[in-house]
Amino acid sequence: MASQVEEGGAGGAAPGVGRRLRWWLSDNRFLIFVTLLALAVRLVWNLRIHPPDDYVFSDMGGYVGRSNRVLGDPFIKNVDEAFFPFGAHYLLAAVKAIFGRDNHAATAVYQALAGTSVVAMLYAISRRLSGGPWVPRLAGLIGAFYYPLISLGGYYLSETPYSVFLTASVLLSLRLADEGRRGDAWLLGLTLGLGAVVRPQILMSLPFLGLFWLIRRGSFPRLRVWRLWRTAIPLFLILGLSAARAKYHTGRVSLVAQNGGVNRVFGRCHNVKTESRGGWFGPPPFGALLEYERNHPDAWVKLDPAISLELKSRGFMWDEAKLDEIADRCIKKTGWLKQAHYGLNHVILLWGYNTTWPDMGQKRWRAPMRSWNAIHMIAFLPPLAVALGLGLRRRFARQGLLGMQIFALMAVSVLYFGDTRFRTPYDPIIIVLAMDVYGRAASWALRLLQRIPS
Repeated sequence: MASQVEEGGAGGAAPGVGRRLRWWLSDNRFLIFVTLLALAVRLVWNLRIHPPDDYVFSDMGGYVGRSNRVLGDPFIKNVDEAFFPFGAHYLLAAVKAIFGRDNHAATAVYQALAGTSVVAMLYAISRRLSGGPWVPRLAGLIGAFYYPLISLGGYYLSETPYSVFLTASVLLSLRLADEGRRGDAWLLGLTLGLGAVVRPQILMSLPFLGLFWLIRRGSFPRLRVWRLWRTAIPLFLILGLSAARAKYHTGRVSLVAQNGGVNRVFGRCHNVKTESRGGWFGPPPFGALLEYERNHPDAWVKLDPAISLELKSRGFMWDEAKLDEIADRCIKKTGWLKQAHYGLNHVILLWGYNTTWPDMGQKRWRAPMRSWNAIHMIAFLPPLAVALGLGLRRRFARQGLLGMQIFALMAVSVLYFGDTRFRTPYDPIIIVLAMDVYGRAASWALRLLQRIPS
């Protein structure tokens, strides 16, 4: 008898699992479709059209070089390891460690898989936010063929892994607000921490989200403070390890990277080149803005440097104290009104006056990227402005959660500088918000038409 019961229990479990699997496959069939579509597009791009190993120069060469250095001697002390955020090249090093340092196909596939996950999460966010079938499906299809994301996935840069963690944190924050599950709180802290070591700017979203939650906490009854401590634990652990790592390499304390000084010089001085002992840096959007200013002398948006187009520091590029002295001198010379003008220009640069680098420097790819930048400004920027305004209303608090990420991006650009390349990892959020506005506008128009007597 016991044997019969056990067999019956086992036999009964299998159909239950099968039914749940069939239901999941049926309910998520478009998610599966758009994921496979995005993967196919990115594999063709990275393996045939635009292999990342064909573009190992400048920033890309730096990421590849640092990943190889980690593989060669992970414990060697090097100030360069603390100057840049380390998350992107550590991920690249992990792929190389598993599949081989010179296995370019494996790293290209890794980039394609990362970009594909962004599209899948974009669809999931849109489905959760907007509901209905056609809005998330259209958002997913746009994401699958969205050239700026595809293009940057064909370079060894931080944009693709950062977009993965950023988009994941948005999905998890929305799920946490809707359902209040403990697992989502832990995962949110993990994705925020991993995102921070790829690009610390993700941390700027925390004060915006915190303030928004305080104002709109009545809209999120399942999101309570006692749940959020689970998010803080993995985040603080990762940041603590990151700070210890920076201390190990330089003897100085910083959370992730020590390049804030040079970025602050660009933001406060509007120079196209900062030179120091051992090297120089120059932001591509400022070079593009300078070129535009030369061709359009009466333009309102100008570079207009505080001191000169090129500045020199007596120390090394990681000597933030000396670089801060230069930035402070620029602030003193211009005054805060002109600095505010700089900040507004930086926000504008997130969308205009520059073509996303590295495509900007590639004759073959410059035209398609420039066209897609224009498409973004026409198709997505106006509804984004509407979405950001609606998100401040109580009725659209869930949209407001996503909007806080865009406000955080703008704040980072005001403090440092703007660039269409820096905006691109946020484009999945922008696409979701824009399509949500289009969907609501279409529903409103349809209801209005139905009220018109025939």
